Amino acid sequence: MLMTSAHIHAIELPFGTTPRSLWVVDGWLTATPATDATTIEGRFVSSGLVDAHAHLTLDVSGDTVAWPDRAELASTNARSQREAGVTVVRDAGVVGGVSLDHVRELTVIGSGGMLAPPGRYHAGLATEVRADDLVEYVHIQVARGARWVKLIADFPGPDGDWFNAPPTYPIETVARAVRVAHAGGARVAAHVSSGLVADLVRVGVDSIEHGPLMTPALVEEMAERGAAWTPTLSTVFARHLDPLLSAAGPLAEYLREVYATMERSLRRAVELGVPIMAGTDECEHGSIARELEQLRRFGLSGAEAFAAATTWARAFLGLPALEEDAPADLVLYDDDPREGPAQPVAVVANGRLVK
Repeated sequence: MLMTSAHIHAIELPFGTTPRSLWVVDGWLTATPATDATTIEGRFVSSGLVDAHAHLTLDVSGDTVAWPDRAELASTNARSQREAGVTVVRDAGVVGGVSLDHVRELTVIGSGGMLAPPGRYHAGLATEVRADDLVEYVHIQVARGARWVKLIADFPGPDGDWFNAPPTYPIETVARAVRVAHAGGARVAAHVSSGLVADLVRVGVDSIEHGPLMTPALVEEMAERGAAWTPTLSTVFARHLDPLLSAAGPLAEYLREVYATMERSLRRAVELGVPIMAGTDECEHGSIARELEQLRRFGLSGAEAFAAATTWARAFLGLPALEEDAPADLVLYDDDPREGPAQPVAVVANGRLVK
């Protein structure tokens, strides 16, 4: 039900220190006091969280239940996200050509399928497009209204080495696809785990997904080009690389260098205003707090990590935050989520109280 009149008095996240008052009138935010307003309790308030890299049509929970209906799965995952305070998901690639237009639980920014050549990504997950057809495919998708295009830019060969994964498409083809997308008003997000990240930045990819071999120098180039970075630390580092740190020999030594460079790169991104966005990727839907923990682990302050899931992500994606005359999209907490995981006590999604 649309909220007709509500009052909130709380510390505004991510960077606030003193409480302020907000009102919701007919689903919209205002600083003008409303009469007969119902108070929504909570000591801290933020705009609704953004999961900038999730896959609503994937079952990443580890549950053995089969999901023959991916549309139903998308709605189920959206509800899990919303329970955690996420009101916006940038879907980083649907599976099986499923439309997400039916998802009403939260705001979805879609990017269609994950584009990769035949046989160059996990079986059954990619929308397979040959290199010779990529530019025309992107042109058609953008002409049909797509606002994001998701490229699988590299993928390991038989050796399974993600850090040296061969490119899936010639970089010249990627450059042409990026230009076509931009000409149509769309943006390009690229999955990358190897040193190819440098070329992707230089051909104008708008959002680097993962990028474990990012460097401070590349971050400086991103700042010049207005690109964003979604490092998905809880997937890449916590899930896949942490178990390898205990290995003896050159691998562990190399990984320690990768970790140290990642921390320096994230710090440089904050200094230069490169938008860092929080994304859960293949972790459970609704686990955005886990990603914020990892951002803190890699050197961001609690407020900066929380900004990666709120104001920084919203600004880059063209969404309002807690602003006058914006749709009421907000989360309330009793405990400060900048200090660690906190459970929302209230969630308002697009003007409707949903928790």
